[in-house]
Amino acid sequence: YTGVGTATLTVTNATLAMSGDQFRALVTNGVGGTSINGIVTAVVSAIPAALTVQLAPTISSAAAANFSVNTAGTFTVTATGSPAPTFTVQAGTFPSWASLSGTTGVISGTPTNNTGSPFNFTLRASNGVSPVSDQAFVLTVQNGAVVSTPPANSTISPVAPRRSRWSRPELPRRSPTNGIVTRAA
Repeated sequence: YTGVGTATLTVTNATLAMSGDQFRALVTNGVGGTSINGIVTAVVSAIPAALTVQLAPTISSAAAANFSVNTAGTFTVTATGSPAPTFTVQAGTFPSWASLSGTTGVISGTPTNNTGSPFNFTLRASNGVSPVSDQAFVLTVQNGAVVSTPPANSTISPVAPRRSRWSRPELPRRSPTNGIVTRAA
């Protein structure tokens, strides 16, 4: 802390963990009032003031995502900062079939084809604290799996196995000498 005893108290190297720390301001006018350690003071507020830490945003998510044709897709842009940042497309070509939630950072949509892919644009996270955070982003649309449905009236029939011309069933054989029927080995 610097500036203790002056009109401005400066907190350096503040962290989010310090948000909510409380301070009380005492003002002296040199005339009457309460004495604290020999200094005449007047209490400006009996309620301590809370410290609010503000941090510039930083985008921390990947800079690319893949969506598939005819499949709903989502990607979440993440960023740190205090207060919580909001998200916008700053420049480039954002696909018309997609949307970006300014508060959650979710890019969502269902591409019907891959025309225009890859889409290159710049995402921005901002929260009123300078500097803003920009990220070049690439959204690629890939062809999805082709699924065909058989016609409703189609019937699939099993096919009987074919025999090779080299295989035939074993037949009983008669012995020429005694008439006993045996199978050939």
